[in-house]
Amino acid sequence: LALATTYSLDPDTLLSLPVHMALAERSSTRDADPVKLLESLRRISKKFTVFVDHTGIKPPSSEKTLFGLLEPMLVPVKAPRGGVFHPKIWVLRFIKPASNDPALIRLLILSRNITFDRSWDISLQLDGRPGKELIPANEQLGNLISDLPSFGIYPVEEENKGSIKLLAREVKRTIWEI
Repeated sequence: LALATTYSLDPDTLLSLPVHMALAERSSTRDADPVKLLESLRRISKKFTVFVDHTGIKPPSSEKTLFGLLEPMLVPVKAPRGGVFHPKIWVLRFIKPASNDPALIRLLILSRNITFDRSWDISLQLDGRPGKELIPANEQLGNLISDLPSFGIYPVEEENKGSIKLLAREVKRTIWEI
């Protein structure tokens, strides 16, 4: 599961994420399998939600049928008290199949939007595993994550809401590694 927040978004940049995933699964000597590219995009679109300021979605540079497959991932939002929606965070949840280990939560705090901008950027990456106790320092971040669907211009699908609530609960209990 994953979510991201951004002020501006270029569909070409977002489309590059599942393409990189599909390319990583192949041998470097083989051409990319177009079916695997489509399958990668289909899989990621069910597990990744991107909240973007409703004014920040760049029109596509060209007509690509694949852009339509990105739509389930995108949630145009408005800042709750006016202004612009400007946070740039990613929360990713990794699990090891057939294991009882708690999930690994990765938090990225970025200065970068989801664009091909070539500006210098800064980022912070924190990894941790959820514990049993709530961590008071994580409460505001967890609340932001759980409130994200309410900022949407359109209703967020129930499946996505459930994933987001899970991420918010786990972030509130995650002990970050220094």
